[in-house]
Amino acid sequence: MKPVKFSLIAWLSITLLSGCSLLTPSSRPATDHQSRVQGMLEQKSDGSWQLNSCWDQPPLTLSNADLQAISQGAPEEIIRSGSFFDSSGRIEQQQFIPSTLHRLQAEGHDCTDSKFKQLFFRAYGNEPGWMITLEKNGLLFEQFNQPAVAIPFIETTLPSGAISISSSDPQINFQLLLTPAQCIDSMSGTTSAWQAKVQFAQAQQLQGCAYPGLQRQ
Repeated sequence: MKPVKFSLIAWLSITLLSGCSLLTPSSRPATDHQSRVQGMLEQKSDGSWQLNSCWDQPPLTLSNADLQAISQGAPEEIIRSGSFFDSSGRIEQQQFIPSTLHRLQAEGHDCTDSKFKQLFFRAYGNEPGWMITLEKNGLLFEQFNQPAVAIPFIETTLPSGAISISSSDPQINFQLLLTPAQCIDSMSGTTSAWQAKVQFAQAQQLQGCAYPGLQRQ
């Protein structure tokens, strides 16, 4: 597959935001169409869950069995009311039937993230803290106590389904490898669907997690 090259633009710093959204209308008739939904979980008295969207749409119902199945492997403490849920699946008469878990978290970025609609991926890790924001016009790499670095990039999808991101500037030694596999943040317990590895300059390899933005349905 041919690499795709992107240009470099100016960037603004990343901030943590809160909220939720439903990225496709929940009022569509039942079909095999996969809808991407985001919202805050609320457990009801009967043990089922309510997913409260942020687009003034009616809340969706999620069975406890479906939530437990799609979040298998996630820490129990983040499967609770108030946690943020990002998933793809079917909507049938206000019942959400998940098929893919993108993110489940108790803190951090969620769908009022101003960059989410332009976002391909966000990758992050700890010790030391780092974050990568990947959009179609460029990449921003931030590390704790280090100046942010804007990097033009080339993207290549590997036969395994992994995604390789490398610098299109030969003066910058950078590579980000995104692998589709469950990843649990060691500090927050946030569970996402991609693992991330970063090699930058001559520094040691960084490892963390990643999740797709709206540009990666």
